[in-house]
Amino acid sequence: MALNRITQIVNNTQQVLDMKVGNSLYSVDLARLGSGAKHTMQVDYTDTYQEYKIHVLGSDGSNVAILVVTSDDCCDYKCIVIMEVDGKFDLRKEPRVRCRSVDLYSDEYKSESPVPKKQCTGAQSWKFWIGLNIF
Repeated sequence: MALNRITQIVNNTQQVLDMKVGNSLYSVDLARLGSGAKHTMQVDYTDTYQEYKIHVLGSDGSNVAILVVTSDDCCDYKCIVIMEVDGKFDLRKEPRVRCRSVDLYSDEYKSESPVPKKQCTGAQSWKFWIGLNIF
């Protein structure tokens, strides 16, 4: 079963962006994004690794900067915004799933019937995982 993911690339700069797809040696034109334009891409988890090179074009058509977004980024992030901050170009990536670190034993996370902590020494844990029952 294919797990397709849709990722949106947004040009939030005043420059024109030229997107190319390929690997480290070869690439082909994919899209040209004007200022404020969006490009939607569909990527499958089982696809071959790809690099999407985003060339920031100056007013004379020359490359000002090259940003790289990978197919792994497209699987992990639902939206990638290209921004210009203080004359430097950067990518702001919005994750598909918001993760927060949770201390399982904090007061915020405790339930009405907490699960007791199991004490296990390092020697016991590795023996358990390799199937030795020597304690």
